[in-house]
Amino acid sequence: RKEIFDNIEIVKNNFIMNDFIAKLGNEIESSIYKKIISKKAKISDFLSTNGNYDIFLNMRASFWVKAFLNFQNSREYKNIKCDSMERQFLLYCLFNSSLFWFFWICVSDCWHITSKELELFKIPNNIKKENINLCKKLGKNLIIKLEKTKKFIGSKQTDYEYKHKFCLKEINEIDDLVAVLYDLNNKENSYIKNFAIKYRTSGEVSCIA
Repeated sequence: RKEIFDNIEIVKNNFIMNDFIAKLGNEIESSIYKKIISKKAKISDFLSTNGNYDIFLNMRASFWVKAFLNFQNSREYKNIKCDSMERQFLLYCLFNSSLFWFFWICVSDCWHITSKELELFKIPNNIKKENINLCKKLGKNLIIKLEKTKKFIGSKQTDYEYKHKFCLKEINEIDDLVAVLYDLNNKENSYIKNFAIKYRTSGEVSCIA
């Protein structure tokens, strides 16, 4: 009790919107959040009503934001469409990244994904072709691992339970690429990877190097 306030950091929060105040508790979180919202493009800019490339995004999140490229038999998933495979895999990697989960925690009710999160999470313009190609590679690796680790439950809500906590290697590789896209330094990238990781993995992982 005597030591509980010894290491608490206080930071001024300059990110106050009309309908929410971003939940930011220190300087590094504020720096990361600023880098996200300072990018120019919106997620909606990468979507196309008549696109042929699907993403199925779970509009409820808890420990992980869940997005898939194959149809999900659940009403909780929203089908969004892109007009190219490049945009499809870019958004797939972003949705499954630790950075998007961190942002969702900062601005959401910590239960639902709404249009607010999809509008405010910005995407860099003019992403290099080699990084887009890497998105495809890393996205495919995650798809394969999720299929290997999924568990059939056959409930009314969904057929399978996906185990993202068993895909940390693949998600960490996506996080490293996302860090490059968002100009995160090594300290910020490490912070994002470890953000609530013990909570997200049910205590199985306490730190990611």
